[in-house]
Amino acid sequence: MSDTSNPSAPHQLPGASLAGALLTWLAGGFVALLGLVLLIATSTGATGLAGAIAAVASVGSGVDDTPYPAAWVVLVLTGAVPAALAVPAVKGSRAGLAGLTILGGLYVVLVFVALGLDYASPALLFGLLWVGIATALFWLGQHRDGGTASSPAASTRRPAQVAGGAGLLGLAGALGVVLGGRMMGSGLSASLHPEPARVFGALDLHFGVIVAAAGAIVLVLAVTAFLGSMDMLVALTVVCTLLALLTVSVAMSGGDGPAGALVLVVAAWFGTGIALLWSRTGRHWYRRQRR
Repeated sequence: MSDTSNPSAPHQLPGASLAGALLTWLAGGFVALLGLVLLIATSTGATGLAGAIAAVASVGSGVDDTPYPAAWVVLVLTGAVPAALAVPAVKGSRAGLAGLTILGGLYVVLVFVALGLDYASPALLFGLLWVGIATALFWLGQHRDGGTASSPAASTRRPAQVAGGAGLLGLAGALGVVLGGRMMGSGLSASLHPEPARVFGALDLHFGVIVAAAGAIVLVLAVTAFLGSMDMLVALTVVCTLLALLTVSVAMSGGDGPAGALVLVVAAWFGTGIALLWSRTGRHWYRRQRR
């Protein structure tokens, strides 16, 4: 056990706090970017693009997805404020964590209000999962943060099984981000054209955000698990198992053929990554990290 009374000992950031901060910064940057794009779209008269963004963010008028005049300001602040609070929170500030928790609660209230008005987009609903995961990770990091410093046991060489498993799952997450990004790009492009292209473009945009967000969650958890956090290994296992089951259910509802081949590839990919991380050598290494 390392000597926590030594102020010169290097402080070890809990993996959960790091993951929560990365997720918050990613979401904050994305939402703020949406706000800036919405400002440009409304200023240049790109009503189709502005309407598509308003529909995804649920900041439309409720009639024709026309955004409120100050909607871009709301989006920028919604992204920037949590990202700013994540800086002290990841350093162990209780005030920063309390602020993030309050904002998370307000987001939940917003979603239920939107549901009551029949104006909650799929991306807004998926945000509940994102906010819940990020907030839970921050609180878990606070619980784990005892000022522990790195010790000789924690500096042992990372096994190839851990590197390989985290690499496989991290690559899967990165591919999800790329695929979701391409879907969003297709949706935004289609939203600039007349009907019926805009209808299909809106679907691409909504589900592109969800696919990219799911990929980002897997990628962040894979990175923090690679760094040696046992908590993040458990979280990564749960998330990947849920995504694999979701893929199976979607493929089964879509019939055989390419969908069936895809589900086999995804199941084998996730299964191999998880098996490598939970191998005997991997478990032994994670226990020695004490993170």
